[in-house]
Amino acid sequence: MGVDRPGGRAGEGRGSALRAHVVPDVPSFAIDGGFRYRIPDTLSVEVGSIVRIPLSGRRVRGYVVDIDDGDTEGLKDVAGVTGDLPIFDERLLRTLQWASRHYVGPLSATLGRPAPPNAPRRPARDLTVEPVAEPPAEKVRGPATILLSGRRHRIGPMVERLAGTIGAGRSAMVIAPTEVEVMGLTEHLAAVFGKRVLTVTPSVSAARVTTIWGRAATQPGLIVVGTERLSFWPVTDLGVVVVVEEGRRAMKAKQTPTFHVREVIRKRATIEGFDAVFVSSVPTSELVAAGARLVRPSADRLWPLVEIVDRTEEPPGSGIVTDRVRIALRAAVAHEQTAFVFTHLRGYAPAFRCVACRSLRTCPT
Repeated sequence: MGVDRPGGRAGEGRGSALRAHVVPDVPSFAIDGGFRYRIPDTLSVEVGSIVRIPLSGRRVRGYVVDIDDGDTEGLKDVAGVTGDLPIFDERLLRTLQWASRHYVGPLSATLGRPAPPNAPRRPARDLTVEPVAEPPAEKVRGPATILLSGRRHRIGPMVERLAGTIGAGRSAMVIAPTEVEVMGLTEHLAAVFGKRVLTVTPSVSAARVTTIWGRAATQPGLIVVGTERLSFWPVTDLGVVVVVEEGRRAMKAKQTPTFHVREVIRKRATIEGFDAVFVSSVPTSELVAAGARLVRPSADRLWPLVEIVDRTEEPPGSGIVTDRVRIALRAAVAHEQTAFVFTHLRGYAPAFRCVACRSLRTCPT
């Protein structure tokens, strides 16, 4: 994290005392190494705390990335602490540091991602939830899992995965691309898990999001459902993260650094030891290439067969219905299936003629 450097004028403290290594909340690569400050005896500071520190004649916010005991001569004091909960622990810090390097962004811009909208506060009381009757599922550690499932058949397998985690007293996270999908998942999951399901969407107020954040960070056995903003949240005793349709554009941050939910969750799972489950009808090539395990919960085909006809070697004027196309269409008709023909050639797309009744299907445009 760089060399020791004072944050300003020397404080009153001398000798050996607790020191905080703080990265100021300033979007600059030049200060990624951070600075060391003396921790006054009146403050409670830990890794992940949001603190206020003096820097270049002004007071700025910063994030504590390390605490040690050493010489504090020449170091300025930490001025204050924001909130009463840290926004990350040492394991989540490793993911944040990786994300800063991987997406080439200032470390301070990454360290603030787990923070709630308001000051992180501990809830006045835990959420009262009913005990889960489902027995915990057998825990199997391994690579990420791709759960191949269409939209109408994915709730059942998801509930089974979540029930095992919640039954073991651990927490879970479900990330979906849009608010509409988050609300749809919440409706189904709440019918099974009740008050354990906490929903975070862009339309939820900052105060409500902060309350949910505090519960998720302190109380195990909850299921937090939301959009890509959850990927860095510090959920206590996290057992499984379910990512729905990881290949969608909404699963990647719009602003720099452009974090991708898939990569962040994969990295967190490796460091923190939870299960990563990606639910999709069509997985991305990146996830398959990473060695994720494919699981098909049902025998139903998610997508129809696709026949790709390469016409580069065919002579001109051979028409759109070549021998390969004709064989594929006849096979579909023989099995009483419907066929859809797609071509990018403008000269052939406007019209097709039925070989039986000679009717011409013409596109009006």
